[in-house]
Amino acid sequence: MNDQLNRYLNRNNLFAQEIEEKFPQVWDVVGEVIQRINTLMHKIRDEQGKDKTREILFDLWGSIGRYQINSILNIFSRNLDEGLAILRMAAELSRTLKALEQKEKNYKMWVRGKDRYSATFQTDAKFDLNDSTEKRIFDTYNFCSDYGTHGHKTSALYLEDTLTGREPSLKGVSQVSEHWFISYVPMHRLTLKCIVDLSAKNYFEYDLELTVLETKLLERIQNDPFFTQPVSFVS
Repeated sequence: MNDQLNRYLNRNNLFAQEIEEKFPQVWDVVGEVIQRINTLMHKIRDEQGKDKTREILFDLWGSIGRYQINSILNIFSRNLDEGLAILRMAAELSRTLKALEQKEKNYKMWVRGKDRYSATFQTDAKFDLNDSTEKRIFDTYNFCSDYGTHGHKTSALYLEDTLTGREPSLKGVSQVSEHWFISYVPMHRLTLKCIVDLSAKNYFEYDLELTVLETKLLERIQNDPFFTQPVSFVS
């Protein structure tokens, strides 16, 4: 029986468990924001009722969340380039969702596939750099493109000797995780603006929930030793 997959799975678990055990507040806050975003998404979905187009938007919102989960798990497991590549997918999908919400014809082009490369679709899918939320996602998108999707060098930049061989350092994990923490809520805020009308009576309540979650994540960056003094226990 070949145990190669188990070896890689155990390697990932070793590094992810280090975060859970040695930096529990970081681990817990990630779990909390994921859970509360899921609750918010399902609440809004139930309120809006059944509509085929809206259902697809909600499905895409769910995909953004799953990309983010897989991204941070890869980052915590010291798969830095992989984590950035998936985070870029989340940023890109939030941009796509924005285009789909703007015009019905964009949805039809997106369904057809190749038409999404048209100038019209690409224009509507651009990030608005005058909007602070979209600018933050854009910055993360560029970082993920330069160092993850196209660069393929992030893990190599942080290599050190560990119990499992030459692996990215915890410092690398910390610095890459910061981009996840900063961009997590903005992607959901942009999605919220696409799905819920700004004049809706509950919009402020939803946006306030996102602000609370964003504050929790930014507080970890400022105060947690994982970000301020990352020292590995398995290296």
